[in-house]
Amino acid sequence: MATIALNLAIGFTANYLLGLLTPTQKQEGARLSDLSAPKSSYGSAVPKVYGASRLAGNLMWSTPIKERVSTTRSGGKGGGGGVETTNYTYSCNFAFLLCSGEIIGVRKIWLNSKLVYNVSPEADADTITASLKFAEKVRFYNGSSTQGQDSLMASVQGVNDTPAYRGRAYILFDDYPLEEFGNRLPAVSCEVVTYGYWSLGRLYSIDVSLGVVIRDLCLQVGFNTTEVNTTEIDSMLIKGFVVSQSLNARDAIAQLQKAYFFDALESGGKLKFINQVRGGSPLTIPRTDLATAEEGQERPDLFKETRQQDIELPDEVTITYVDYDFSYQQNTQTAQRQNSPNKNKLEIRLDLVLTASQALAVARKTIFLEWSKRRRFEFSLPLRYSTVEPGDVVQVNLHSSTQQNVYLSKVDVGANFLLQCEGIPYDPTLLTLTAVATAPAVSLSLGNPSDTELRILDLPLVKDTDAPQGVYIAATGNSAWRNAQLFISRNLGSSYDSVASIITRTVLGTCVTTLATASEFYVDYKNTLRVTVDGELESVPELDFFNGRNVALVGGEVIYFRFATLVSGNTYDLSTLLRGRRGTEQSISTHTSGEDFYLLSGYLTRVAGESLDLYTQRLYKAPINGQALADITPTAFTSTGRSLKPYAPCQVKGSRDTSGNLTISWVRRNRLFGELLDYQDVPLSEASESYRINIQSGGLTKTFIVSSPSLYFSATEQTSFFGSLPGSVDIDVSQFSSVVGFGFSTVLSI
Repeated sequence: MATIALNLAIGFTANYLLGLLTPTQKQEGARLSDLSAPKSSYGSAVPKVYGASRLAGNLMWSTPIKERVSTTRSGGKGGGGGVETTNYTYSCNFAFLLCSGEIIGVRKIWLNSKLVYNVSPEADADTITASLKFAEKVRFYNGSSTQGQDSLMASVQGVNDTPAYRGRAYILFDDYPLEEFGNRLPAVSCEVVTYGYWSLGRLYSIDVSLGVVIRDLCLQVGFNTTEVNTTEIDSMLIKGFVVSQSLNARDAIAQLQKAYFFDALESGGKLKFINQVRGGSPLTIPRTDLATAEEGQERPDLFKETRQQDIELPDEVTITYVDYDFSYQQNTQTAQRQNSPNKNKLEIRLDLVLTASQALAVARKTIFLEWSKRRRFEFSLPLRYSTVEPGDVVQVNLHSSTQQNVYLSKVDVGANFLLQCEGIPYDPTLLTLTAVATAPAVSLSLGNPSDTELRILDLPLVKDTDAPQGVYIAATGNSAWRNAQLFISRNLGSSYDSVASIITRTVLGTCVTTLATASEFYVDYKNTLRVTVDGELESVPELDFFNGRNVALVGGEVIYFRFATLVSGNTYDLSTLLRGRRGTEQSISTHTSGEDFYLLSGYLTRVAGESLDLYTQRLYKAPINGQALADITPTAFTSTGRSLKPYAPCQVKGSRDTSGNLTISWVRRNRLFGELLDYQDVPLSEASESYRINIQSGGLTKTFIVSSPSLYFSATEQTSFFGSLPGSVDIDVSQFSSVVGFGFSTVLSI
């Protein structure tokens, strides 16, 4: 407080001279020594995506890192002093290759495992808005056959030396800031969607047919469309599957078989893929057709069964998979066989995108099938059964009352034209088991804050202890926004000075109803104001209410409210009001629909101003951490010194004596520390006490300047000025400020 008092006493000229005598301190921020282009990773396999999956991008192109130098000043008003800081910020142009083939789009982007872009159907409005803002510095190339060159790449490398990368999906970052990532390129991973559609700015994925995936894998290794039959598995759907170029088609299909339980065989000159759940009734084989042998040879066993020892079988199956609901991170699901003495565990790793319930169902099917397949059958059949083939289900009659359903795994035709058959028990209920597992909770909101939503407010002082001259800063952003640094330019943007740290989000919103007129002298119990805000409001005790704990700006009026009743969501009804606080009573009757609402108490940042700031446009920017000043559109604002304007005088009275002499009186109001204390006069906030009184009648106005709160206007003076003694006059009384002139006035008719 002593420093503030000294500054006020010295005045602006002395401050300027002191600044000249104070040397400017210079500081430098951290700086990179190596700005060379990051290295690409050549030779890495380019994956192909079916459905939707998350991919780690492979750096394919970049320019050298750009360095920007900026200088800011803080403190030291006038011509010198303070601290001058030189900061270095870095950005880079770079592109990451995602996959081969054409995609519908990129749905999510993670930078160093931090979600920064999300246009999924589950994303809320704030997330979509922040994602669109992020995408302003990113270009997406979906790998179509008509894809063109990137203009930035072409400008750097030359048009003739820049490929279009057709058939390759990639993402390019244009002059992307690196401060958040330690001034190095971040690790980029993306959720890629190859089957889906866009709707209302969101990207929806569609599960892809297993048959489509199988046919494509077969075509890649030389089959043609007429040689592959996937009819039985076309209805099976998969969420996502990634095949790298290093994985051959056979191994890729084997991965799919472990999760979707289908088989492959040659049938009718085609490669046929069949569902292990067979349709129709099984072919019945009577006991008399078993153990067929050539004439003169010994008949083999009718039906040979071998059984694997139980101790060799697993009692627990664990599936490791790519979890669709867990941001495509690896997860596990385990199924156990109850009351098993075994300690064997079977672990299966699937590079497939599954939900938790799907993975648990795979684990359950696998463990039950492993125990079912411990029994294996062998038998022979005559040539008339030559139509049977692997994948068929036959019902073998062993005895008059015993039948065994057998899933044929092998059928060989011998030189003697006898069929040697092998198979396992067939139980379709094991192949249709389902499961319900709890999906992991993952936040889909973005971890990156939005730009600061900045609003400059020229208000009367909310607190007497605030800087007498200046403006209030209201700032907010999305749910990830936390703080910002405020900069002001007093030279139309040529340079910016850091003036404040914004560490509090302003609670602001919109008035749903229009606030009706009421008196500023009494508590307004009648009116209720409904508002929708982006935060929370609370009710307060009566004493806190009168002490101004809940202060809000509605239009141009400052109000106190005691009760905030939640209606729904973030909509509140405000009741029990004090109106026209802080000298804003002139705005009580001016309200319109849809006005802005600001919660003032504790949610604003006060920025002290200079005398030259009055009536002159200033530019404001509030970058968040890591954001360059150059990337922000400034907010222009011109202050009229609202906090310096004297309040309108009160208790204005006028009376005439029998001769027509007019006496006018009023009571001075104070902007600062105006409480009425025992044995003390209300202090004077202005440099001197001065008032202007305008007296109007018949189109003529007489103006008086006085230094005390009263005026005597004789009948003779009235007659001389107006031509006759007026029957009535309109009186306008206002107090004078040496900085901003006359303040608000009170009008009275006599």
